[in-house]
Amino acid sequence: MRIEFLIQNYYGVGGTNTAVHNLALGLAERHEVEVVSVVRRQDHCHQDPAGTYTVRPLLDLRRGRPDAADPRRTERSRLVPPDEEYYGQYNALTDERIVEHLAAGRSDVVIGTRPSLNLLIARHGHPRALRIAQEHMTHDLMAPGVVDALRAAYPGLSASVTLTASEATWLRGLVPGHRVEAIANAVPGAVVAPSTCEQPLVVAAGRLDVVKRYDVLVRAFALVADELPEWTLRIYGDGERRDALRALVARLDLHDRVLLMGRVAPLEVEWVKGSIAASSSTHESFGMTIVEAMRAGLPVVSTDAPWGPRELVADGENGYLVPVGDVEALADRLRVLMRDTALRQRMGAAAEASSHRFLTPAVVDRYEALFDELAADLPRRPSMRSVRSVLGRLARRREEPVAGPVDASPPKASVVAEHGRLRVHPPAGWTPGSTLLLRSRVDRSRRTYPFTGPPEAPVCEVAEALPDGRWNAYLVEGREAVRLDAFIDARALLAPPQERGPLSVLLPYRTADGFLAVRSWTRESHVECTGTRFEGSVLVLDLEPHGRAWDEDPGVTLRAVRRGAVEVAVEVPLEASGPAGFTGRLPLRDLVDARLTRHDDWDLWVVRRSGAQVRVARFLDDVAERKAVYRHPRLTFHPDEGSALVETHPASRVAVQVYWTVDSEVSVFVAE
Repeated sequence: MRIEFLIQNYYGVGGTNTAVHNLALGLAERHEVEVVSVVRRQDHCHQDPAGTYTVRPLLDLRRGRPDAADPRRTERSRLVPPDEEYYGQYNALTDERIVEHLAAGRSDVVIGTRPSLNLLIARHGHPRALRIAQEHMTHDLMAPGVVDALRAAYPGLSASVTLTASEATWLRGLVPGHRVEAIANAVPGAVVAPSTCEQPLVVAAGRLDVVKRYDVLVRAFALVADELPEWTLRIYGDGERRDALRALVARLDLHDRVLLMGRVAPLEVEWVKGSIAASSSTHESFGMTIVEAMRAGLPVVSTDAPWGPRELVADGENGYLVPVGDVEALADRLRVLMRDTALRQRMGAAAEASSHRFLTPAVVDRYEALFDELAADLPRRPSMRSVRSVLGRLARRREEPVAGPVDASPPKASVVAEHGRLRVHPPAGWTPGSTLLLRSRVDRSRRTYPFTGPPEAPVCEVAEALPDGRWNAYLVEGREAVRLDAFIDARALLAPPQERGPLSVLLPYRTADGFLAVRSWTRESHVECTGTRFEGSVLVLDLEPHGRAWDEDPGVTLRAVRRGAVEVAVEVPLEASGPAGFTGRLPLRDLVDARLTRHDDWDLWVVRRSGAQVRVARFLDDVAERKAVYRHPRLTFHPDEGSALVETHPASRVAVQVYWTVDSEVSVFVAE
């Protein structure tokens, strides 16, 4: 069969795009699949077809392309209801291209992915094609005019597919006699082992927008933070509410406990680091992140938002449901799980088992069964053969590979990180005799590691101390070196190392353009900053020494040293804490009073009894770009007088902020 998905913008990021990608990959095992994007604004897709399906735009709106300057883009659409949520993305040119495309009848099955496109498929789809509407938006978010249009047009469709049973019931009532099936979104099988639910970490993921109500989650976490000080909360994603959330985290003094991780892919390797998944949405049409978390073996604490969560989470079995917007109820359910490892593990196992019904093969089977039943009522086309009779993969048409060359995606290795060691498994289809190459970005030096072990489970180990820096990873086959991508299982890095000897840190990460790289630090002596907090205007640092002879030569002072030609230092004594740690209390007011210019930077060191200085840093976790994730609140001071060396007149206000350098070291800036 030739199966086509029609989507508004496949080159962007979003839940619908992910859902289409997962289903397209599964269907492409036995069919010819194409994703048709109405518009294209970026060079590459965020989804990787991996050579299994094609991607094609109807309008190319990249700079300099003819479509971008077409005057018809300024004319309003006549085919899309004006109160459709994304009406502004349609115009006379999109109307023309979509109708022309549908009339050509290129595919046996055409699947729309939002109301505007489903309406166009119903009215203009080829009569000999199966025309199916996927409803990723729930009816309570649709404008009345859109609902009226659905009622009138949907009898022209072969069927509709909703993500939940409750939404299917509503649509059957709206369009009596119309075929409606409830088929959930697909998730691929796991690529890493599920979580052990032992790490004190709560994980949430999704767009940082109003609907997700992450402010509710942050406030709920704040209610339990003091009771359970070892726990942290990570929120993955980006969006319009990022700055507001960051400000809330600062007001609640949770900058070191609630981390906005940004957009990260793939998310699966992040879910398994946690022990609890949380969702605080006011509305979820399905709950893709909930299913992904369940697949990773996490119990889920979710608001009982319409419509998806209540069909995914069995309250008290694989997680908990709480009322929408109820901060205290959310905090209470989090508290129950945070206190009980055995309960988390039991619920996590139940969550993983219940996620199996959403795995791609099961969802593909349901779609194929629907296609078979619907095809029986249509005139036969040469390619409209029973899906059950298609045993091998069909030959695929290769038009312009507009998602980027489908064979240009970097091969995907698998990396397991432990403290001081990496185990790397080569990508599928690797050539025996190939090697792993790490090449330094600093001086272009190279390290090569062979793959060993049985052919069915080859692995190479990197366990040597590498010079400080960043290293790009390549697979070397013969004379050719190819950059690698990777699934990175770095959960072991969240637990502290068992020994506190000299450090050899190897931290794998994915670069912004999707390649595998490694950060390395080697230290004979090191001071790890395990936490920061504020007591009024005093910066409190929890410090943990690593290396040789700290017992004989302990750290005695914390020293803040001003950068620049004129060196100024502020020193405070260290206090012993725990069996082998220190606490440093640095009055930030002292840095304000000692400033010399309008903007001073201060680096923090621990001074040993011998006089040796050790830079305060944090290397021992899984965060490669700490500067982007850990954000400290900015404090404001009103100095009594200005320094005689300040370049201008004394400032009325001075801002002070603690920050992490690009090398994951602790510094402070003081600025007028």
